[in-house]
Amino acid sequence: MKECSIIIPTFNRSKFLKILLKYISFSKITCPIIVADGSTDENELEENKKIIFELKKNNFEINHIIDKSFFIRRLYLASNFIKTKYCKINTDDDLFGYEYIESSIKEFSSDKNLSAITGYNVSFHVNKKNPKKSKVVLGEKSRAIEDNTLNRFRNSKFNWQPWAVYKTETIKNILQITDEITHNSEIKNSFDEAKLIRFFSFIMKIKSLNEGKYKYINKCMNVTLYHDNNWGKKHKIETFDFIFDKEFTSWLIELKKKFNYEQIIDSRLIKLTLLNDKHFYNNQDQYKNLLQKISNVSMSKLLEKLNNKIYLIRDLEFFLPKDGKKIIKFIKDNL
Repeated sequence: MKECSIIIPTFNRSKFLKILLKYISFSKITCPIIVADGSTDENELEENKKIIFELKKNNFEINHIIDKSFFIRRLYLASNFIKTKYCKINTDDDLFGYEYIESSIKEFSSDKNLSAITGYNVSFHVNKKNPKKSKVVLGEKSRAIEDNTLNRFRNSKFNWQPWAVYKTETIKNILQITDEITHNSEIKNSFDEAKLIRFFSFIMKIKSLNEGKYKYINKCMNVTLYHDNNWGKKHKIETFDFIFDKEFTSWLIELKKKFNYEQIIDSRLIKLTLLNDKHFYNNQDQYKNLLQKISNVSMSKLLEKLNNKIYLIRDLEFFLPKDGKKIIKFIKDNL
């Protein structure tokens, strides 16, 4: 476990950081931890300091980096503190399985052609009135095991895998490239933040898939808490909204120049990454989505009747593997 570091970016959410660190302690996860704290609320920041101080008293290996820069920049700064062979980025409202980390390290040790290890992900939609009645949804499984690099890009329909376990060298390189190209950019609003996150996601996919395969293991990679302050809601913007943004285009041009100069990335891979972006809808997709919505109206009536009779249909937690169930139980007991 000590071979894999965990980077935890956090921002004015001491409540969720406390739950995550309590879970890590409860699960006896011994990974070195780096908290990249961008909190601007002094009360939140002080609370984070107290939480981390208590962990240090229990001999946890934990670094607390305080910097007011945006999420991506803080990840880059935190990466300079990684001393392990592997690492995992994990936001303050995501939990992960002990077994996932252990199994990932073993997979890397047995196959040198791997770039990342993915697992299953779960969405936990928080019910504010009664957390024990929160909705649980099992996400997609993502892998890219083709030997040919271009085929890996053609067949990978996922945008990125930010919560996977990566080789530290890979993550450091991804964050360094992102920072070199975007560090002078001014972030004024949610659109600018979303744009930067999307650019980071492109570099992560391009660099990691070029370096090797993504292997899927049936262990819990992450349980994401969906709540009012969830960053995914705030930054949910379709690629089409900024694909022709001047700054975003300049980043892509700079990225292409950089990769061409280093002679490590075929420019076709950048194009394939853009074309396979699941947020980049075309008219045909929108038409299919409309038909699906119409179909869902009648299906929802049928499901409503079934849900009243069969509890298991709406309780997706029932279908989770054992490690995922343990995490869900911990969240419900501590939220």
